[in-house]
Amino acid sequence: MLLLLILPLVVVIIEEQKIWNVKQESIYSENPPKPPNITSEMPDLQKPNASQEGETTQNQKQVSCWRDMLNPPRRGEDHTILQALFSPDMVILFFATICGLGGSLTVVNNLDLHG
Repeated sequence: MLLLLILPLVVVIIEEQKIWNVKQESIYSENPPKPPNITSEMPDLQKPNASQEGETTQNQKQVSCWRDMLNPPRRGEDHTILQALFSPDMVILFFATICGLGGSLTVVNNLDLHG
């Protein structure tokens, strides 16, 4: 049982050792490894013309996190912590967790080992 508990820690240590060895080799070698080439799909961002520059600077102003917490971005975009906490997905997840914990607590409470 202890082996199963320790196994994830062993995997992490082995992977960290591999990363450390690669870094040491790159430090002492003449040709350091090239950084990985990461490509992602980005929409075409057109340069705004002069009439739209005022609009874009107004849209780029930072809004307080307290005022923006009930206006989450579209699904798939980055949320702030407060936006994530008050999103419908988090409320559903919280409700399902509470129901699951309450049901399991009831079952454990009703188990009568004395007879």
